[in-house]
Amino acid sequence: MAERVEAIVKPELLIWARKSIGLDLTLAAKRAGTTEERLLNWEEGKQRPTISQLRRMGDVYKRPIAAFYLPAPPKSFNLIKDFRQISEKQVHEYSPTLLYEIRRAYSRRESAIELYKDVEGIMPPIALPKKTSGNVEKLGQTIREFLGVSYERQRQWKTDRESFNGWRLAIESKNILVFQASRIRVDEMRGFSIGKTPFPVIVVNIQDTLVARTFTLLHEFAHLTMGKEGICDLTGHADLEVSGNAIAAATLVPKKSFLAEPEFQNKKASGWSDNGISKLASRYKVSREVILHRLHTMDSISSKFYKNKSAQYREERAEQMQKVKQKKTGFAPPDRMVVSSCGKLYSRLVLNSYRNEKITASDASDLLAVKIKYFPKIEMAIFG
Repeated sequence: MAERVEAIVKPELLIWARKSIGLDLTLAAKRAGTTEERLLNWEEGKQRPTISQLRRMGDVYKRPIAAFYLPAPPKSFNLIKDFRQISEKQVHEYSPTLLYEIRRAYSRRESAIELYKDVEGIMPPIALPKKTSGNVEKLGQTIREFLGVSYERQRQWKTDRESFNGWRLAIESKNILVFQASRIRVDEMRGFSIGKTPFPVIVVNIQDTLVARTFTLLHEFAHLTMGKEGICDLTGHADLEVSGNAIAAATLVPKKSFLAEPEFQNKKASGWSDNGISKLASRYKVSREVILHRLHTMDSISSKFYKNKSAQYREERAEQMQKVKQKKTGFAPPDRMVVSSCGKLYSRLVLNSYRNEKITASDASDLLAVKIKYFPKIEMAIFG
């Protein structure tokens, strides 16, 4: 009979690891393949898990086994603020998957700092555009100029994917990390940001539509310019969300070019058709709701028209997303998933460190969560 080797770990570290990923005792025990009573005994120090059981908990809690041997529970990240409108009766808790993505974003940012130091020696400068108090239109123009995205350049993007990637690259060019999270419901998180410098972070939900992700990019960028970070759902209920939405809309659809569009010629408030709104949405690579928002802020449609059309478009979007979700099949190649998830900035930092022999191939593989054999294709996508 094999000898039972106990893991000499502190109970408080077991509690920290479980709670940091948002699992209660019942669910944690089920996933770890043990009983709730036994897990509770481990956390209270009445019993100890075996090394094998500890490894299983590490898999469940998304922690390396070494984390259970730390001298004390670390403060790996401070939970960022949630700007969403929550009912007084509703107690909001982050799902384990969202907690993991927040923790991973913090971890990737720390890695990016170390990788950059190893190769460059000093940190890159960061100078976000300052918020222009009360002037949304001016701030939108300031952001476009800061990112170097002119109206002409925006019009060159032929598809929603080109638009998303174009805005993403423009933001990453300012040493802002942009990641895409997966396996999170859109109704829980559309995006969040980490405002720390160097290397602030924006995370968007890959489950969302491309035009929605583009809007989230600029919404979170607006939060960074305001010195705020948090989790957003873009519903526009909270004051900061309203400001973020307005700034994002003004950035994506600048007032001067918008008013010059041919659809505005001799157009009356009652004359806006779904077709006309859709044409503008397609031109700017945004949702119809964003076009509605801009029309409303420019007094081109009535509040009643705006309210009714917004409800209609939300309902149609929900139906469309449900159909897309049902049709989704297959997976993208691992090299494409790395670039999509990690972004070109983070991927480039990892590969540069590997090329300069600052980290091993195994380290780079771990940081990008991909096998070494995919490196050539990732390098081609990053460096050309």
